[in-house]
Amino acid sequence: RIDDFLDLQLRVAYEGGRLVLAGRYYFSIGSGGGLEWLRRLRHRGRLDALRAHRFSTLLYYMVYYPILWWLGRFEGWGQLHAGAVVSEAGAVLAAGMPGCGKSTLTVAMSCRQGWEMMSDNLVLFNDRSLLACPELLLLDPASIERIGAAASALEATGETRVFGRDAYRPARVHLDPAPLRAVLVVGRGKATEIIRIDEAECVRRILAGNLMAKELRRSAIMAGVMDLVAATAAECPQRRLERLVAGLPCFALWVGPDDDPASVVRTTVAPALETRRVRQAGTE
Repeated sequence: RIDDFLDLQLRVAYEGGRLVLAGRYYFSIGSGGGLEWLRRLRHRGRLDALRAHRFSTLLYYMVYYPILWWLGRFEGWGQLHAGAVVSEAGAVLAAGMPGCGKSTLTVAMSCRQGWEMMSDNLVLFNDRSLLACPELLLLDPASIERIGAAASALEATGETRVFGRDAYRPARVHLDPAPLRAVLVVGRGKATEIIRIDEAECVRRILAGNLMAKELRRSAIMAGVMDLVAATAAECPQRRLERLVAGLPCFALWVGPDDDPASVVRTTVAPALETRRVRQAGTE
């Protein structure tokens, strides 16, 4: 039984090299079965919307988490709570704590000429590359206002999700694996600033962001159950990240409260990445 989804029961088996997962789901509006008919009568105009909201959670446990487990154990792809954009020079990872501004930053970066969106919330990675795990972007009105002109590259779906955030779909998403070029660890600060950090500090901050993201915590719990059934085990996340960022430029990016993402990308992020590229070319 899933603690945060009491009406879902799962049965997991590993048979002949195949993961078999079955689920039983009952949609209820609240606790206390005796009054369920009254709650359904009261909310009869919203039943479809309430059921759809629960169905998205069902998809995570029945489809997404098992696939992510399979990719991690048999295909070599780990998970990061991060966004990413890509250009001809490679991908730039934007990691950080939930709510740090990754989505607005990646949207602003993807609107620059030659750049494309990969993901804004979840990215898969192997030793040297990133792979998009695209989802709908969930942005509140304040975030849309901060993005400014870059919002024209987003298509509104008409859906409103948790915390009053509206769902948007990027105009273009890069779906092929891309080599990692640089890492940004994003945070909110009193003023916009970007500084170089070493690889060990970069890994430490990315792991902290992963730990704070509820999606990755739930995925890890489900993976632990499937590991018990299939007699598999995850590689140490720290070692995997150390291989990913080895030899790459890593930055801590603090975004000031009054700075819009487009200006941050233009005046702070792009010059830092370009300086690194020129330095590498000169060395070669």
